Amino acid sequence: MRLFKQKKLRDIDIVATSPENNCFVIELKSHFGNVKWNSKFKQLRRQLGKNPKYAPFRKNLINQVKTQADKLKKHRNLTQMPDKILLFSQARIKLDRARGKRLKSKVIISYPSQLVNDLKGRNQELIEKKNARNANSRRP
Repeated sequence: MRLFKQKKLRDIDIVATSPENNCFVIELKSHFGNVKWNSKFKQLRRQLGKNPKYAPFRKNLINQVKTQADKLKKHRNLTQMPDKILLFSQARIKLDRARGKRLKSKVIISYPSQLVNDLKGRNQELIEKKNARNANSRRP
């Protein structure tokens, strides 16, 4: 999906919508090497080849997917912010496999074999959250 702003073209790699109308923005990255989260600097870092040091990415990938989600929300006039997923197709993710442990700055860090489970799990959480809100609003 392409979005225009001030003569700049912004691309969103994947937009997914569940049958329950929950929206997901998926930013696909094809970086190689190892990727891990640096808690001290609150940023993703990567290790290339045999170099033992992890270096930050040139761009802030977390902010990139957040910006895309914000633009999609405005473009489609959505009532809630789309969920954000950063998908590394080739890099090895050096994070805990549990989705909750891969949630960094409200962005799920995912990999191909886990993406469908991430989408299903997060969609179910959003359904339950919506049902709880609806139940609370019906109470006298």
